[in-house]
Amino acid sequence: MSIKVTVLKNEIDERGGSFKNDAGENVEYTTRKQKAKLETGGFAYPFDVRLDKGQPGYPEGEYELDVESMLQVNKGVASLSKFTVLRMVPKAAPRADFSYGIIAQRVRFHDAASFVNGIFYLTQK
Repeated sequence: MSIKVTVLKNEIDERGGSFKNDAGENVEYTTRKQKAKLETGGFAYPFDVRLDKGQPGYPEGEYELDVESMLQVNKGVASLSKFTVLRMVPKAAPRADFSYGIIAQRVRFHDAASFVNGIFYLTQK
């Protein structure tokens, strides 16, 4: 099962702030994310691609969620990293359009060999 993620914007939304931890110390933080859409099971959901500090953003486009790279196991418990890892979806090779030569002319062929040669000729124009 693949989970499709479409990055909608190149821009990275970066926000920062601070909080006091349990020891009373002031801790600075920054969140970085990109707007995206996640598609699985026939449904689409809004999704934030969360980026680690210094991680470059993803260019707009279609990706697959790389769950294997995000998987973490600690003391027998599996969880996913809070930082998103995406893998490019391979582009399908362009298909040759052979239809124009066949539609352009109606030709009668006497046998199978001349038919095949005729189709080859028409598609090479």
